[in-house]
Amino acid sequence: MTPERPRLILVGNGRKEDWERVLPDLAERYELSLISGGYPTWEAAWVEKHRVADTGQYASLFTALCDLRGEVSVAAVFSLDSRSVAPLAEAARKLRIRDVAAFAAELCADPALLRAKLVESGVHTADGDTEVLVSSVVLDGAVRPVSVVRSGPGGSSVSPVEGWHAEEWSGSVSSLVEAAHRAIGVDWAVTATGLRLDGGTARITTLEPWLGERFGTVVAASAAGLVLARAAAAIAFEQLPDLSGIAD
Repeated sequence: MTPERPRLILVGNGRKEDWERVLPDLAERYELSLISGGYPTWEAAWVEKHRVADTGQYASLFTALCDLRGEVSVAAVFSLDSRSVAPLAEAARKLRIRDVAAFAAELCADPALLRAKLVESGVHTADGDTEVLVSSVVLDGAVRPVSVVRSGPGGSSVSPVEGWHAEEWSGSVSSLVEAAHRAIGVDWAVTATGLRLDGGTARITTLEPWLGERFGTVVAASAAGLVLARAAAAIAFEQLPDLSGIAD
């Protein structure tokens, strides 16, 4: 009898260019299921089970998630897009599946609410284009940046920042990213933090506790893309990810 594989339930409508490099890798480790607004197209080669649901609407998502979760003994979830983040966090909480806390997810889905919370906590923020995007793995509240890329106007292009610890803004960026995560209560996650640099001083523009849309920019620009995906899956299964391939 073939042993049951852990089921990783992907939620949302991820873009092909963001995820086509990642799904084959995850499929080697887990049984992949998908909840999305339509039937699988390019994802079909790697997805074994699928449910159609409105992933931005809690009741619809919860029904589909219950169905897929109930079929197996071990399952975990994470989101492929920003629309599903808040309802997925709430559904996962009800089913006792690890996901970003609903409070933090709602904050990060609403930029104005996020900025207000960060300002209230004394974290420097800014409007405008993101200049630097920091992807981090958060383990029990400890934030470890694993990829730093520079972003062009409107996110139109990205380039990896090699040896970013030597940049004059590295200390400011590291401290600010850690402070932002503490302020909104993200303890276990893979996150993308956008920052603007004003004369060497960093200011937060966005903080997203999911892979979502920004993940494609990291996959395209950095070898850390697959490490981040594997880390997100491991965290979802309440396991410590292997970050040995990432330099400090």
